[in-house]
Amino acid sequence: GEGGNKRKAANDAPSGSASGAKHYKAKHLLTSKFRGVSQHRLTGRWEASIWVDKKQVYLGGYDKEEKAARAYDIAAIRCKGKQARLNLGQANYAPKEVEDLQQMTFHDLVAKLRRESSAFSRGKSKYRGVSGHKVATSFQRPWEARIGRFNGKKNVFLGLFETEEEAARQYDRALIISKGLSAKTNFDIREYEEEAMKLLDERRRVQGNEEEEEGKAGGAGGARGADGAGFSQGQGQGQGEAGTQEAQWRKVAGTRSVPNLKEMLYKKFASGEFSM
Repeated sequence: GEGGNKRKAANDAPSGSASGAKHYKAKHLLTSKFRGVSQHRLTGRWEASIWVDKKQVYLGGYDKEEKAARAYDIAAIRCKGKQARLNLGQANYAPKEVEDLQQMTFHDLVAKLRRESSAFSRGKSKYRGVSGHKVATSFQRPWEARIGRFNGKKNVFLGLFETEEEAARQYDRALIISKGLSAKTNFDIREYEEEAMKLLDERRRVQGNEEEEEGKAGGAGGARGADGAGFSQGQGQGQGEAGTQEAQWRKVAGTRSVPNLKEMLYKKFASGEFSM
């Protein structure tokens, strides 16, 4: 969209570009003299990112601006080779280092940069918006997702998860809901549209089956009603047990509610508000 293009232009504009720098600073308040680098206004970390295939890829959070600039350069060399416009100049990267970068897949390189970032060295996840939760390990959900701002609130808890990837996807959903399709997500933003469309297809099938069942009459309908009542009762009991466990997780995390982000994001795509 237009907003994403403006953001891309600002992020990739040369350090001396007045228009790009002005727009980026106005929107994010804290910017950098380096290409592909911005300062997080809440944590103060210098974050690196690069645009690849029309998607902004997060490269990690760093304690020094130059470290973030180097992370961008490394990713740019891997993607664009000698044509890459670098922050620190080609002379800072030995031919052997450049050759090794070309041998790596982009996915592996991104994971490596994130692991080496200061965010990871402080014990956090390689994914943005994810951190370890020691107490929650007793519930087999050691990874916590949080977002700085969501729905008008600050530092919003998004849930506890078994894997880093699940927590990262939860964070991504909240970020897309907040910032639209220009959001800097951990995973390809198109995956979330596919997720929403699968949910839409599933609901259409369920609705079709329900309408077919309602069309049937007679004793079978009465029997089905009795069976349905039993199922609902059992389902309610199961939900109650799950609710109790969920309440325990919430208590550990110090929060009373977890937003249903899959549902919220599904509605955005289903209504046509979001369109890839």
